[in-house]
Amino acid sequence: MLIGKTSEPIEDNIEPDAKKTYKYKDSSLKSRRAERGCIDMVIVSNNQDNNKFAKVRVRSIRIPQIGDKFASRHGQKGTCGMTYRQEDLPFTVEGIVPDLVVNPHCIPSRMTIGHVIECLIGKLAALKGHTEDATPFTRFNMDIKAKDMHDCGYQKYGNEAMFNPYSGNKMEALIFIGPIYYQRLRHLVDDKMYARSRGPVVALTRQPTHGRSRAGGLRFGEMERDCIISHGISRFLRERTFLVSDRFRIHVCSSCGLMAIANIEKGEYKCRNCSMVYLTFNSGPKEEGAAYLPSVAAVCCQATHARTHCHAYRAANRAGHQAKLHLIV
Repeated sequence: MLIGKTSEPIEDNIEPDAKKTYKYKDSSLKSRRAERGCIDMVIVSNNQDNNKFAKVRVRSIRIPQIGDKFASRHGQKGTCGMTYRQEDLPFTVEGIVPDLVVNPHCIPSRMTIGHVIECLIGKLAALKGHTEDATPFTRFNMDIKAKDMHDCGYQKYGNEAMFNPYSGNKMEALIFIGPIYYQRLRHLVDDKMYARSRGPVVALTRQPTHGRSRAGGLRFGEMERDCIISHGISRFLRERTFLVSDRFRIHVCSSCGLMAIANIEKGEYKCRNCSMVYLTFNSGPKEEGAAYLPSVAAVCCQATHARTHCHAYRAANRAGHQAKLHLIV
């Protein structure tokens, strides 16, 4: 419980002569689903209308893990695919172990050449002990930087020999390595990871709600359906799209075939179309006349039935009105 509060009092006793009693409703603010942390700061003050309000800031420690998003200052974004211990990463001759290993195929696709330039001149600035000009849209002379890097005793394009952390043998290929500024984005896997079994449903369609914040279900869309069809798993497809989604039981009249009103506890079934009441002693889930169909289909059937009755009622009224006119004439 973050903030404890009650809503405005409501009169509980409606009788005029009785003593007035008020009922308070608990409307306290709770932490969101799967939210962990500790209270960092609490603010209690008054707003412009002199109403009291409170704010609570929750702080949590997030250690980088698989799925967290990172990006350089050039828009070279990506998610963490694997975490390793320091002793399991390759190292240079000087014993430097990289903090981040990036797939080089991400550079040509996004065309972030500034990412590579920053890494190269950052390494050169660290070796020479001075600052470099990183103003965007300025001319960059690669030959001069390559000569300066070579004068410092390194390969002119920033590549270095690295060693296998398990065997200690030198790797065949030279690897581009250097310092670069990376930032952590707010898209963390802990805030996106979600699953549920059963939960709230939409009142109209009786299907699960949508979204992590509303404890919604995971969407089984058209492409997932096509994949299951290609594998021929028809029972699983029926389970995902019907049984665990919006299965709805209706009772069908044995006389006219329309939907009937069922009272399972009393074993009573009434058809408004036939104006008949059926009684049965079999009140289990497999009683005669029961059918299972999607909730949307049941609503559609009810709407169609109501519309048909409406048209029939209007036609009867028109016929009666015309008969009266004939009698008057």
